[in-house]
Amino acid sequence: MRAWAAAVLVIIGCGTDPPVDTAPPPPFVEASHPAPLAIPSAGGVVLVSPKIAVVTFAGYSFADSIEAMADYVPTSQWLAAVSSEYGVGTPSVAAKVRLDEAAPVFTSATAFAAWVTTQVPSLPPADFYAFVFPPGAEFSDPQIGALCNGFGGYHDAQGTSYTYAVVGTCGGADAAERVFSHELVEAMTDPFGTGFAARDPELPYTYVEGGELADVCDGVSSENGFTFARSWSNVSAIAGRDPCQPTASTLYFNVSQSSLSVQHVAAGTSVTVELTGFSTASVSDWVLQDVPGRRDFLPQVTIDTTEMNNGRTGAMTIAVPASAAPGSVAVFFLRSFHAGDAAYALQPVVVMAQ
Repeated sequence: MRAWAAAVLVIIGCGTDPPVDTAPPPPFVEASHPAPLAIPSAGGVVLVSPKIAVVTFAGYSFADSIEAMADYVPTSQWLAAVSSEYGVGTPSVAAKVRLDEAAPVFTSATAFAAWVTTQVPSLPPADFYAFVFPPGAEFSDPQIGALCNGFGGYHDAQGTSYTYAVVGTCGGADAAERVFSHELVEAMTDPFGTGFAARDPELPYTYVEGGELADVCDGVSSENGFTFARSWSNVSAIAGRDPCQPTASTLYFNVSQSSLSVQHVAAGTSVTVELTGFSTASVSDWVLQDVPGRRDFLPQVTIDTTEMNNGRTGAMTIAVPASAAPGSVAVFFLRSFHAGDAAYALQPVVVMAQ
């Protein structure tokens, strides 16, 4: 029996190897999902060829850096990525002014606006005045808080004559560059409050603080040694790509909701929203996390998965307490990211109590 068994083993061992499957893997297919809603214009003007004035205060350490950035903006790839689709042309630097005085103390945005009207007549004519404040500047407002502890900057306008901005330095030169570029793109695309911004009460981005193109994006891009804020691109959003531009990566992954509008939910009840993961190329599983935003009431949120991938689905249930007042809202963001990676994508979710 042993000899026979050995012979059988030899015959099996010398048999023909099974065929190897050489067929190529199926091509990657991005999961079907609705494109993000566009951020529209209210029909007002944009700054077609804005003249920029950079104004710094006495002793500002990063004056050279912020002025060099302003000079670079007109030829930057960043400018083309964040403004050309909105009808904004090439800006120019009208002036770089270094004031002899230290930054005054301001206790309200109204007081700053009044001060600006006293300064502009003595400054070169411009469409956008960027007042760059040094670290530690004392600037506060009862509504928006303190500079670098509540807000990093903002822009406003004097009628339709010109726009101006507070640019805080909440860190090094890169921090000031980020705020400067953030306020610049918003001043160019929404100079007088009638341009491109989320204002529709059914559009979730309306409930993101500010609602303008750079407000609804996060992260930065680096170019020529400068740090630029990323900003919303309707063209990229409609194409199903990362709407926050510029980006160095062709890979984009996120989740999409079965309904992209504001969720209207009766107090004391709940709503369930279906989620679909999508990506522009093959990618490993990513983490899905709920990040709180503005909350007029405290909803109970349950997501049945903490990981997503292209084509994977999940469900999110949001319960509105019976005490929620009609018209009150809760805002949060679905954050998609890989652990240890600084890059991430956000999907806003807004629930309004009825």
